Amino acid sequence: MPEDEQHQRFKGMPHYGSGIRDQVFQVIVRQALTGAPWRDICAGPMLVKYITPEEIEDELRRIRGDDGPSAAFTARKPVNPAGEGSSALPLPTETEDGTGGDDRT
Repeated sequence: MPEDEQHQRFKGMPHYGSGIRDQVFQVIVRQALTGAPWRDICAGPMLVKYITPEEIEDELRRIRGDDGPSAAFTARKPVNPAGEGSSALPLPTETEDGTGGDDRT
């Protein structure tokens, strides 16, 4: 079989290792979506699998619909809805019998 026909026969078929690259790519995209410093922590796998930052950014834009962070994006430090003070919940108060104030027995 001539070489051109042989290459044509396998054209479009995934080559060895392409599935692994796709998996690494998706992991990096998920890291980026969570707000992790993906450029730093994924630099090694990106280098080994020939994944460019532009590819990741393109996929992020595709997923987000070019509107920036998606609705699933959450801030790292939640803000108090009142806009002031701590967003921590108050501790339960103790009752007279010292049970801590919850109704569970």
